[in-house]
Amino acid sequence: MEDIANEICTRLKGSPLAAKTLGRVLSQKIDKKYWESIRDSKIWKIDQGKDGITHVLYLSYMHLPSELKRCFSYCSMFSKDHIFHPTELVRFWIMNRFIPIQENLKSMENQALQYFHELENRGFFHCIWAYTERYVMHDLMHDVCQSLKGDECYCLEDEAFPNIPPNMHHMSVCHTKLLNEENLTKLHKPEKLQSLLVVSDNYGIEDTSRGLPFAFESLCNKLTNVRCLSLPRCYIKEIPENIENLKYLQYLDISNNPELKKLPESFCNLYGLEFLDMNGCSVFEADGFPSCCDKLRALKYFIPPDHVATSLKQIPVLSKTMQLYNLIYKVENDGENKIENLKLLEGIRGFLVIKGLENVSSKTAAEEAGLNKQELLDVLSLYWDDSSLENNEIHMEVLDGLCPHSNLEELKIYYYNGSHFKPRRMRNNDLPKLKRVMFDSCWNKTVSQLPCSITEIKIDWCRELESLVDCLQPNLLPKLKFIEIDRCTKLKSLPVESFFKFLSLEKLQIRKCRRLTCPIMMSLPPSIKYLYLDDCGELDKSIPSCLRNLTSLEDLRIWNCPNVVSIPNEVMANLQSLRRLDVDNCENLESLGDEEFLQSIDFYIYDCPKRQITWGGNPNGKQLSAAQGEIDSTAPSAPATIPAHHHIETQTTDDPSSSSPRNRKADAQN
Repeated sequence: MEDIANEICTRLKGSPLAAKTLGRVLSQKIDKKYWESIRDSKIWKIDQGKDGITHVLYLSYMHLPSELKRCFSYCSMFSKDHIFHPTELVRFWIMNRFIPIQENLKSMENQALQYFHELENRGFFHCIWAYTERYVMHDLMHDVCQSLKGDECYCLEDEAFPNIPPNMHHMSVCHTKLLNEENLTKLHKPEKLQSLLVVSDNYGIEDTSRGLPFAFESLCNKLTNVRCLSLPRCYIKEIPENIENLKYLQYLDISNNPELKKLPESFCNLYGLEFLDMNGCSVFEADGFPSCCDKLRALKYFIPPDHVATSLKQIPVLSKTMQLYNLIYKVENDGENKIENLKLLEGIRGFLVIKGLENVSSKTAAEEAGLNKQELLDVLSLYWDDSSLENNEIHMEVLDGLCPHSNLEELKIYYYNGSHFKPRRMRNNDLPKLKRVMFDSCWNKTVSQLPCSITEIKIDWCRELESLVDCLQPNLLPKLKFIEIDRCTKLKSLPVESFFKFLSLEKLQIRKCRRLTCPIMMSLPPSIKYLYLDDCGELDKSIPSCLRNLTSLEDLRIWNCPNVVSIPNEVMANLQSLRRLDVDNCENLESLGDEEFLQSIDFYIYDCPKRQITWGGNPNGKQLSAAQGEIDSTAPSAPATIPAHHHIETQTTDDPSSSSPRNRKADAQN
């Protein structure tokens, strides 16, 4: 079988994508005849153009189970390089009946997510932002997907309406300006269209009179059999009365249309509507909903506009017969928005944001909110007012009373003013599924034991926090993968000498914690992939010793670390997986790695004022040049400047650590 594998490997053109996808196919069945059938497949004889590996990707598709083939081929709806979240696909798959009908929605969602991650594991989807779960299809995989679509799916990226297949069932549009009155008349057999999605990353147009709002009424006249309609950020100001023509409509996304303030009475005639997303609309009060909303008895998913949660109980069908998604609940001292009234909104799913917790007067009132009965809730965010810095004992009691259900996966705490963080459900390990905990702008001095299920902990701008020694212990948090600690200006103690025992740790980020002491050198596990140290007190004294065994490290960023003088050759050479090195404002840096190694990675050096930085492991080595990366220094005798063709621009992402190097000084001051 090894000989068979070697024969196959010679045909993969050195492509990691081909190796991953075909490797998954082979691993399904460790059988000689099965492997020989793949080696001897006729697909290898087909001319595959310049890349030479498309046949491998197609072969991987041919070995997918039928249910995964259908889900993947639907992705031909999206344009090349389209960035998406798994939830986006899961919804479409469920609404298009690609997922077997099960007893409840949660089971169907879980099944759809299993399909998604199976496709991801086989290389069909690629994660580009792990911490926000954003994915794309590789360009070659997208080509395979497009070749499979036939006449079923079409992605409209320009004015080519005459080229749209007449038997098309699913269409995506990359610009809302394409959905004007004139273009809609060019559709062949519009009654056959079942899905219409606006998926542009450049939403909307300046002249809204020629965009979607102008054509919405015409759209409702023509697409009479459409089942899935996704129109986010399309400058919709009103829903036309003739929307009732869409009698088969099951999925409607009209989110992020802030000028939409009211739904027409005819909206209630969408008897088959199952999913409705109105997040980001301006329907703030119950009178924005028609009085006949009780007719929407098929509605199962509902993401309401912000701050409308407390009005939903006036519409019984919206608060009892379906699942509410992603609610923002603003607590007030009296009236309908008291914390106790939250229990009237049953079956909340997705996330729940509770603001105004400074208005909750007792632990008893908090308990009456009934969070322990919201068993479908995934994410809970709790906000106090930043100005309510008194009564910290009440803050601790309220937090103790807001006991979430044991199914909760993520907890976020904002502006909490309790002196300690010790909720009883945390102490008793009553949250076995809790994976992520975040503290933002809180005033507690310590954090007690967290559930052992935690995989991510993020702490930002907790100005009174002094120690995390009791919390960050490997024996207490054995599954921990991500640690992010930012702007904790009084933080002094971390158990850094024990970090090497976090055997699953992948990301360590410590920023703007300049009072940190380090009596014992930090030691890190080989599992670390991302290390970011910025203005971290004495912690930078552990460099380079803490880098010696980091064979999985891919991204190393060292900013504002005056104790870093050198990273020798033998240390750099051991960083076998390193792809990026970023050094900024390390005033005493003298030498860095070796020439051959640095030329194999992307490196960036900024504002290191030593007159000469060398490579070769000592100050007498060769002067560092800009052969591969980007170097910038304010010193008069700075190293050679970068040739234009070697300049590498950094990319801005949701992660603040990925900001442009030239903007970091402003970020550091903030």
